[in-house]
Amino acid sequence: MILRRDISPEFMVAGPDNTPEAYVRVLTARVSIRVPSPAQKEVAPATFLAVCYWVYILYSSTLDKYYKGQTNDLLGRLSRHNNGTEKSTLRGIPWTLVWFRRVCSRSEAVLFERKLKNLSRGRTMEFMERHPGDDVFLENLIERH
Repeated sequence: MILRRDISPEFMVAGPDNTPEAYVRVLTARVSIRVPSPAQKEVAPATFLAVCYWVYILYSSTLDKYYKGQTNDLLGRLSRHNNGTEKSTLRGIPWTLVWFRRVCSRSEAVLFERKLKNLSRGRTMEFMERHPGDDVFLENLIERH
């Protein structure tokens, strides 16, 4: 039996042999994830284990207000805010994405969003100045859509 350490200590598993197929079978059995087909792995080789969520802040110049939310599809969500399908942001169109941060899990995103929603306008602006968003991921996000 071979101990595999390919991904990270959290995903360390013991496989019966050294083949990737056996490793995926063991990983699937132990962690219970859906393994993508070989074609999907070629498109996104490192992303099939991690689903990311986004916590974001939008700004409306028409209302001069901030809106805070979380999603797993940042650009799709921004599009829904701006095309009028979201009742909560309908009056503030157009919305501009002014800050966003990637988090690892939905529960982390919900907690982060709740904390942001409790901030006043001044504290929200101070927060954005102190903690820059994940602008590095923006180009990759736009390329995917």
